[in-house]
Amino acid sequence: MTLMYSIAEGGLLCPSCAHIDPQATSIGGAVWQSMRFLLRAPSSRLAAFRLTEAEDAAMEALLKQTFEYRLEAPLEAWDFLRSIRLPGQREGREEQSGNRRSFDKSRNDPGAN
Repeated sequence: MTLMYSIAEGGLLCPSCAHIDPQATSIGGAVWQSMRFLLRAPSSRLAAFRLTEAEDAAMEALLKQTFEYRLEAPLEAWDFLRSIRLPGQREGREEQSGNRRSFDKSRNDPGAN
């Protein structure tokens, strides 16, 4: 499932509203579910949270775009922040997590019914 995420509008756009923001970014359902989990999960659950490499890259790009939109300028420190990642962040993650999330979204998403 592909969804349209608008940084300018502050969230998802329904299919009939997608035309409102021509700059909206297409995101997968797994990325949206991961974003919801990160927003709603208690901090004690975050240590076990894992993303696939593709999901990590998509969320990182969306975060950078959001920062730059809100700051109204390029985020000059982005490359520096990426250079000081802790060991195991992004690089080698697929080895640690088997290229899968280590949680069951339906069971662990506080917003899931």
